[in-house]
Amino acid sequence: MASEIRSKLAAAYAAWHESRGTTPQHFFALMADDILVHSILENSFAGEPLGRSFSGRSEVLTYYAVLAEGWEMVSATTDSILAEGNRAVWIGRACWRSRKTLKQMDSPKVDLWTFNSEGKATELFEMYDSYPYAVLSGRIPAPEQS
Repeated sequence: MASEIRSKLAAAYAAWHESRGTTPQHFFALMADDILVHSILENSFAGEPLGRSFSGRSEVLTYYAVLAEGWEMVSATTDSILAEGNRAVWIGRACWRSRKTLKQMDSPKVDLWTFNSEGKATELFEMYDSYPYAVLSGRIPAPEQS
């Protein structure tokens, strides 16, 4: 199962990168109906559109719509995908441009995936540097340039 999961995730992330974040259908194909998508933002940025969990496929559609509305992907690169049993970890880097400020945030990123016995993802937890997100979303002031 781990080898199959690794292969499917590699294909989904490759398509995501090639399309600059416009092809979430590759991720949808991996997801169970009761998928939970959440990120490091949910604890510190509860008022932000992306600062909450998204439960179920219809809410995950909302997640991708909110993401596309506020951000444009510049790149996403895969360093490695580790899989064992029903868990997988994607390790890479993502660069996004704020549609509001036109400034970019480039951050290491780690996605933790959990799959059920049918090979469908039941949880995705995203981790990345939240500081540039806070600056670009206006939550904290940008550092002064010297």
